[in-house]
Amino acid sequence: MLLSNYYRQFFSFIIISGIGWLIDISGFIVITTLFGLSIFHANMISPIPAITYVFWVSTKKTFDEKKSSIKTVYKYLIYFLYQLILLILVSWFGQWIYDIVTKSNLIEIGVILNNLKIIVKFMITPISMLMNFLVMKMLIEKV
Repeated sequence: MLLSNYYRQFFSFIIISGIGWLIDISGFIVITTLFGLSIFHANMISPIPAITYVFWVSTKKTFDEKKSSIKTVYKYLIYFLYQLILLILVSWFGQWIYDIVTKSNLIEIGVILNNLKIIVKFMITPISMLMNFLVMKMLIEKV
């Protein structure tokens, strides 16, 4: 029973995060293509609306919020600070991958050259999603 609840929460979080990811990737594409910002900078800006959406919807629809001395708005601020740290690390990692690929022979493959920023975003997304699920579950249900 406990494991099935965990799976239900995980899949619910993935769906909500998927919508958040669409918000994020839309902003990312606009920022990198129209404004020409680097992966690092675009990945620092584009997730902000998605972070907010995922936190509030997941708190109400996915996790079993416990009575706590910490108000939900403060939990959001904690989550947002965590996200800033994660974004810096993941953005740096994404930029590092991008830099390696652009200096390698892989960049000569047309599909990679034309879509490298998006490919890198796809590569770093699962890391963020898993971390976000674990942190949200702990923050909403345990704190």
